[in-house]
Amino acid sequence: MKSYGLALHTSSPYLGLALGDLAGDYRWGMWLLGRDLSSHLHHHLAEFLGPQTWSDVGFVAVARGPGSFTGTRLGMVVARTLAQQLNIPLYGVSTLGAAAWEPGASRGTVVVTMAAPGNQVYGGVYQRRQEDLATLLSDQLYSQDRWQQTRQDWPSETEVGVEDAQGVLGVLGVGLQRWRRGETGSWAAVLPLYPGPEPASGTPSLNRSQVG
Repeated sequence: MKSYGLALHTSSPYLGLALGDLAGDYRWGMWLLGRDLSSHLHHHLAEFLGPQTWSDVGFVAVARGPGSFTGTRLGMVVARTLAQQLNIPLYGVSTLGAAAWEPGASRGTVVVTMAAPGNQVYGGVYQRRQEDLATLLSDQLYSQDRWQQTRQDWPSETEVGVEDAQGVLGVLGVGLQRWRRGETGSWAAVLPLYPGPEPASGTPSLNRSQVG
């Protein structure tokens, strides 16, 4: 019976893997691989899966960015291939959105920040609800000054940072919620997320759609 979800997080120098079901049985692991990710991902994945088998996996969820360009693409390729070959749903989850859904994260509005190249930051704002996660401010690439100005629009909200692949638990959590709702999650529709700079107007638009 396909009862487990498999989550991958490769958008940082760490590899994150998680496996869990709707009953709350889960496990996860994180390995600092850096440039060796491509050489060791499949080995860690094969070892991590047991004692479950591929026939137990009902969906795959993957961090689709922002983050490392090469790492994100590698994770996406592996996740898309697995979902296609196993004929199961694939759910793409924002790296920032996953951090807002990590176990222990507060209900309500969560502001998420992640370091970006060139002394910039990725920023996004999410609303964690009982059954799902909504995007209030879509992920964007900001200068430090612009992010601080934007951050003032959310003065009393919870703030979390993204530093490693621990967000794989959030990727799994969002995936489980979408699986519970019966979302089909076509592998062909899941693409990497590489946010550009904030809009030229200086006023990022609100996006209240479901994260994914």
